[in-house]
Amino acid sequence: MTQEELDVIKARANAATDGPWTYDQSDMIRANYYQYHIADIRGYGGNLPMEANGEFIASARTDIPLLLAEIERIKEIRDKWYVQYDKERTLLNTQRDNLLIECGRLKTELANRTSRLCLNEKDEYGDG
Repeated sequence: MTQEELDVIKARANAATDGPWTYDQSDMIRANYYQYHIADIRGYGGNLPMEANGEFIASARTDIPLLLAEIERIKEIRDKWYVQYDKERTLLNTQRDNLLIECGRLKTELANRTSRLCLNEKDEYGDG
C-alpha cells in the first residue's frame, strides 16, 4: 500500500464524524454515545447478517485510526532498520574491500618470496 493510499484513508477517517460509533439493535449507527444518527443499516434481498454488518461499520470509526497508527509505527521501525542495515552494509563492504586488498598484497608478497626462494635455491646448487 502506498503512502498516498494511506493518506487518502486517513483523510477520510479524519473527515468523518468523531467517534466512537455504536450500532444499536434498531439498525442505526450512532456517534458520540447516541448524540448523532450516522446511518441506517437495512438489508434487502437476502438473509444478511445485519447485526454483524452494523457492528463492523460502527467499529470502523475507531478501528481504522488504530490500524493507521499501527502502520505508521511499523513503518518507523522499518525505516530505522533500513538505516541500520545501510550502515552495516557499508561497514561490511569496506571490510570486504580491505580484505581483498590485503589478500592481493599477501599474494604479491608470497609470489615475491617464492621467486626469491627459487633464486636462492638456484644459487645454492650452482644453477644461478
